[in-house]
Amino acid sequence: MIICLCLSLGIFCGFHLYITLRNYTTYEYITKVIRKNNNSNIDPMTKVDETSVSMFDVGAYENFKQVFGSNLLCWFLPINRSNII
Repeated sequence: MIICLCLSLGIFCGFHLYITLRNYTTYEYITKVIRKNNNSNIDPMTKVDETSVSMFDVGAYENFKQVFGSNLLCWFLPINRSNII
């Protein structure tokens, strides 16, 4: 039972780490996959292929900093960062 829980949480965490590093939201990623799998209804100008990246992608480290902040010590602490210098 605990193995199944750890496995599912690991997959969930890994997926969200992946989309964070690529600077996608979950909705943007799902929409990209749906458009890729349903090629018949896609305008050639908006077709998404495997090499497409988010227009907001600024590199994995900068994407991570945009989500978690620039202070390394506060990345995994659920605290209000506006009061920290």
